[in-house]
Amino acid sequence: MATLPSDRRSAAAHDSAPSGRVADRLKRESLLASMILQVHDELVFEVPKSEERETEAVIRKEMEDVIALRVPLIVEVRGGGNWDEAH
Repeated sequence: MATLPSDRRSAAAHDSAPSGRVADRLKRESLLASMILQVHDELVFEVPKSEERETEAVIRKEMEDVIALRVPLIVEVRGGGNWDEAH
């Protein structure tokens, strides 16, 4: 098992808190979406077609409200059949 230097562990912990909030909220809402990947500041979810709008609303709300700032935190949500289509 690989370990990260302490400063990288701290950064990883900060990155996982918002994504953990999203995952917890998706479970509470009984949505079938699941986060499958985090790449830097991007979260990748697998979402049933029938739950796209509701899942997008949950993700946007949880990520934009993760911390109180004096400026708005804007979250972009995109979809597609694969990584290329989503970008």
